[in-house]
Amino acid sequence: MNSALSGVILISGLWGAGKTTLGLSLTDPKDVVMWDLDQKSEVRAKELAAEYHALTDLSVDPTEPNVEAVIKWLREQTAALTRGKKVLLIDNGSPLEDAFHSVVEKNPKKWRLNPAHVASGSFGGSNPGVSKIWRNLIGYTQNLGFQCIVITMHMSELWAGGAPVGKYKVKGNKVLTELANLSLVLMKSDKPNTAPRALVGKEALGMVTYQEGAFKSSMALPPVIPICTWPNIEHYIDIMPTRTKFTPEELPTRADLERYGQWLSDDQRALVMAVAKNPHFSMTEEETTALVKEREFTSWDEVRDAAVTELGLTIEQARTAIRPFYEKKVSFEEAWKGLQ
Repeated sequence: MNSALSGVILISGLWGAGKTTLGLSLTDPKDVVMWDLDQKSEVRAKELAAEYHALTDLSVDPTEPNVEAVIKWLREQTAALTRGKKVLLIDNGSPLEDAFHSVVEKNPKKWRLNPAHVASGSFGGSNPGVSKIWRNLIGYTQNLGFQCIVITMHMSELWAGGAPVGKYKVKGNKVLTELANLSLVLMKSDKPNTAPRALVGKEALGMVTYQEGAFKSSMALPPVIPICTWPNIEHYIDIMPTRTKFTPEELPTRADLERYGQWLSDDQRALVMAVAKNPHFSMTEEETTALVKEREFTSWDEVRDAAVTELGLTIEQARTAIRPFYEKKVSFEEAWKGLQ
């Protein structure tokens, strides 16, 4: 495993995009501990000799949320982790996050949150507490010596006015993206038996070289990885410091941006904008740094509509979440940051 890939890797995508396959193939499977919360990969993981643990012993009542069972299972698995393995694969993180929300909602004060805000969903609701739990879990596993924590998350289609809008949102607390060194959204290839394409949502792999008495930083990956496998990713890490152009296959299509554009980090969005503005764009140019702009709004209705289409809230939920910001008379942009 390339040392540049150490840290947290977030892999997202629709069902069947190849998230689990990519996560399991990062390094020698014998160095992987897999937490399978989807309970679907036992045969594959054991054939590869990965250390496998599935979320089991849930309530037989399908109408029960099973929160206590999930938390109990997590505590047992965390306590059983030992040194010596390189990669922890959490596949997928959504059941854990649902349980984290329940934990915070039961005792908001423990997480230094206002119970009224948690109950109403305003000022982030239970999300700040969930962020702390994710940080605690990731920090603990890293302290045990795990070089990389790979977390897969599903995507959900956004709806507005009672109908899907053809845009997708990565499920999960935004702290996962903040902590990630690399976040990818996988898109199925049109070709059979071919690895998926990957849109790079965030890349912070720290490509720094020392040349002629000065440090030089460079991106490690293009905006799109045409065939997303770890050998291809490592190849890009090796060659990107010497490249100045992207191929057409390494750039997102208009459809990619319409579906997943809101998920890009500010830096990735700025890069894509720079290329779109200048067909002769070179990675040696400095114009990308000037292109990161804050989202701008002109009314509370625009903030509400963005919360519906981009954050997946209902209109009523959006109104409730926005109300505290409106009453405090903050700017539209500050309110949008708070909602996220």
